[in-house]
Amino acid sequence: MTPQTTIVPVYAGDAMQLINISHAYNTGPLVLRNISLAIPNIQGDGQVIGWFGRSGRGKTTLAMICAGLMEASEGEVLAGSPLRRVIAGEVGMVWQESLLMDHDTVLGNLTFAGMRRGKVTKKDASDRAIEMLERFNLVEHKDKYPDEISGGQRRRVAILQQVLCTAQQGSFVLVLDEPFTGLDEVSKRHVCELIVECSKLDEFATIWLISHDVPETLAVSDHAVLLGWEYDANNEPIEGATILQTYDVSAEGLIWRDRNILERPEFSRLCRRVISDIEKDDPVRRKLGLVT
Repeated sequence: MTPQTTIVPVYAGDAMQLINISHAYNTGPLVLRNISLAIPNIQGDGQVIGWFGRSGRGKTTLAMICAGLMEASEGEVLAGSPLRRVIAGEVGMVWQESLLMDHDTVLGNLTFAGMRRGKVTKKDASDRAIEMLERFNLVEHKDKYPDEISGGQRRRVAILQQVLCTAQQGSFVLVLDEPFTGLDEVSKRHVCELIVECSKLDEFATIWLISHDVPETLAVSDHAVLLGWEYDANNEPIEGATILQTYDVSAEGLIWRDRNILERPEFSRLCRRVISDIEKDDPVRRKLGLVT
């Protein structure tokens, strides 16, 4: 039997800080309330932060704020080395539906993305794109068009597209919105492996992973966060989602560097605990007395 490996992380300051984030759209009710969180930097690698929560709990809103794509009503987000306010343009956002250009090849899409970083020649951008395709075992598809590759391959190319146009020396932030949706188990594993490798491109890379797929997300995350509503004594939800739980996955040795992570009993227990915590954020079940 192959012995299990427990990896003990070495921390070096914070990779990201969320400071008193609250947000409402115009004069509407609070969507987010009093969110503060320090994400420690694991020395030598970037960070993958898994975000869980029921639909409508502001996960995408918070991700866009942390990516510098929208301004919070209150508070600020710091990231990088040294820590500074996150601004748009340093951030990649990968939605459920990829934004690849259908009229161009995989290599063409990635070359164009690389040229968006500023003073980068087409040849240098193309060379970098081929290097990335080789690293992530996609180079055989470089001359194909997006509709000629599978859904899982398109998802992986879309992630590389955003890495190439946002990664800069010092840090980059990449937000992945439901990257596993619609993929089979093999494709999910390939996306997991790509996410981990992308996090290693820069020590201060910060990858936000928003997902309802608990096992896959926990498997690649260094930290995970549950966003949801708190409830008063009458089981009425308090306005604005906030952080309900945090899970230090790396400190427990349950991260993707152990390739058998999904088979470990302690990992299964963590998955069940997260799912149980998510299920507690249910106004109907609370009213019926089904949540203790």
